[in-house]
Amino acid sequence: MPSQITTASCHNQQCPQARSSWRGRWRRPKGIWLNQRWYCGPECFEQGAVEEFSRINLRSERSKPIRYRLPLGLLMLSRGFISSHHMQEALKAQRESQRGRFGEWLIQLGIITEEQLTTALGMQWGCPVFHPGQSTGISESALMVPLYAMETARMSPVHFLPPSRTLYVAFCDGIDFSILRSIEQMLDCRTQPCVISQREMAAAHEEIRRMDRPSETVLDCPRNFRDLAREVREWAETNQAERVGAVTCPECLWVRIEGPAATGHLLFRFQAAQPKAATSPALQAISSRHALAYL
Repeated sequence: MPSQITTASCHNQQCPQARSSWRGRWRRPKGIWLNQRWYCGPECFEQGAVEEFSRINLRSERSKPIRYRLPLGLLMLSRGFISSHHMQEALKAQRESQRGRFGEWLIQLGIITEEQLTTALGMQWGCPVFHPGQSTGISESALMVPLYAMETARMSPVHFLPPSRTLYVAFCDGIDFSILRSIEQMLDCRTQPCVISQREMAAAHEEIRRMDRPSETVLDCPRNFRDLAREVREWAETNQAERVGAVTCPECLWVRIEGPAATGHLLFRFQAAQPKAATSPALQAISSRHALAYL
C-alpha cells in the first residue's frame, strides 16, 4: 500500500518555499518540529527558535514559591506531632544557625522521625506519600526527565501510567508547580505530585545516576537568544533531529532532541540575575524571621 502524501506548511512566514509553486508544498514532512510547529529546514528552524527563545528571560533567577500553605510548624502543632515548646526550640536552633529547614531541625533535635515529617509534608500540600518500594516503574519514569532538572528542583519521577499518560512526580521539600507544568508541556502528559522523604529522594537520585540514560549535556546559557537558537540548531543538525521540545525549568532551559536513533537532553543554565540593592540589617532580620516561620 503506498504511503499517504500529506501537506506540510513551514511555520516560518519568511520561508522561501512558502512563496514557491504550490506543487512544492505537497510532500511528506521531513523538516523539524519545534514545540508543535513544523519548519522545513535548519534555517527556518533557527528562525523559529529565535522567536521562541525571545520570550524567555535568559538571566532569570528561580522564583520563590508563594507561601499560601499552612506553615509546617503550625500544622504539626495542630495535629499533635510537636508541642509549642518543641516548635520554639526548633525555630530557635534554626534562627541561631541561619541554615537548614524547620523540619530538618525537628529531626536533628530528636523531636520527630523522618517518616513523621514526610507525613506532615503530605498533609501540608494535600498530596499522597509515595513509598518507592511499592512501585516497579521508577526505572522507566526516571528516563523521561533529565537528572539535572531533578536535582535542581529536588524531585524525581517515580511512576508512569501509560493508559492515562499520568506521571507521578515526588518531592521532598514542597511541591514546585513550575516544574510540573514544564514536564506536562514537554512530554504531553498529566502530572500527579506526591511526597517522599529526603532519604528516599537521595536514594532515588543515586539509583538514577547508575542507569543507562539518554544523553544529557549541561551548558551555560548564551547571553542572547540568537546565539541560543544557533546553538540549538547545531545540536539538532548533528543529531538529525526530527522533533525538538524546549521549556523553561527552575534555573535552566530544557531542550529535548528526538532523532531517528535516540533522544537526548540539553540543559542551558540561566545567567545569574544582577544582585539587588543591599537591605538594611534590621529589614534583613525581619525578613529572616518571617521566612523561618514557614519552613
